[in-house]
Amino acid sequence: MPFFEWRGIGLDGEIRFGRVFSESTVTLIQLLLQREISLINCRDLQLNNYSQIKLPSHRQQLQFFRELLVLLDAGLQLPRALNFLGDQLTDERLQILVLILAHDIQNGLKFSQALDRYPQYFSTLIRQLIMAGENSGQLAAALRYLVIYLEKWRELQQKLRSALLMPVITLMLFLIITFFIFIAIIPMFASIFTAAGQQLHTTTRIILAISKFVSSRQVLWLLIGPLVSYLIFNFCYRTNWGHYHWDNLKLKLPIFGIFTRYTVLLHFWQTLALLMRGNLPFPQAFKLAISVVQNIVITQQLTKIALLIEHGFILSQAAGTASQLLLPEVLAVIGAGEESGELALMSERVALIYTQKLEQLLKFTLGVLQPALVIILGLLVALLILAVYLPMFELPNLVVL
Repeated sequence: MPFFEWRGIGLDGEIRFGRVFSESTVTLIQLLLQREISLINCRDLQLNNYSQIKLPSHRQQLQFFRELLVLLDAGLQLPRALNFLGDQLTDERLQILVLILAHDIQNGLKFSQALDRYPQYFSTLIRQLIMAGENSGQLAAALRYLVIYLEKWRELQQKLRSALLMPVITLMLFLIITFFIFIAIIPMFASIFTAAGQQLHTTTRIILAISKFVSSRQVLWLLIGPLVSYLIFNFCYRTNWGHYHWDNLKLKLPIFGIFTRYTVLLHFWQTLALLMRGNLPFPQAFKLAISVVQNIVITQQLTKIALLIEHGFILSQAAGTASQLLLPEVLAVIGAGEESGELALMSERVALIYTQKLEQLLKFTLGVLQPALVIILGLLVALLILAVYLPMFELPNLVVL
């Protein structure tokens, strides 16, 4: 299908620009006339390979669905809304993708079917939720829940990044300063110690040896070692055995294991609540929410719960078999949700519990980590200063002798 870049004039006399898929120039003229635009000129962009379009970022996806929801709430039909968005986008890669979707829908596909043709751009969760909204006749409501979900998840990611930013900056600054000391400062003292013929302390000799190693070409082994380790890890991780054991190890690490479990379960319950709000049946929503879990060990435990539900167990009974995975207050909320029949609200409350737990854990960890990091860095700096200056104090005795 030809892809045209066009320039036209509207009824208000303003010059308009845009891009659109059209079978021919005649079809393009008719299409623009429906939008009350008269074509001035156009050119074929010769877009033949859609696979060259890169994946939109999470921020771009959120912006796209948010603006699409606004247009649908304003009363625009879906194809017209997509074409309008395509004309407004400045990112060429995302613009082409949106116009492709508009073209597919104009040719008779549903929105979910158009998204299914491009799974590399839109996740299974997004596509299933759009399908559920279409089947229930509540596409705008489904988009609204999707926008809220994407906003909450992006907000959580921003909180995590901002919380970890200061410790990472502190550590990087220390490494840079330490590297500078070993490269530029310690070699000058080494020449003084060598000229004085002084018997050096063990700590000083170790510091000088490290400085010599860092200043030599042998330091390249420090780069080759991590690279080889990464390649080996990446190869093992691609196997089922390596993937499982790595995910299992992450759950057993102190603090980080709890953090991983809370994050994964928060994502699961938020997804389940989103799908339930999209009017998907609970068993189908539960299985689909499991598919977004990024940890094999937790996936297996949640799959066992899903199998028990299929065999006639209620959710609270099935979840009770995974008491090591789920918090006691979560099991209590699940029981209350079953009694009230509000499974979507129950999932949102469980997600809120994990959000609060995650924020508390992050606050506690940073409260301990930052002072500990400062103390450790201070001790290391003090050790460097002591190792360098301790022999300096004995130089006057050598001069006297």
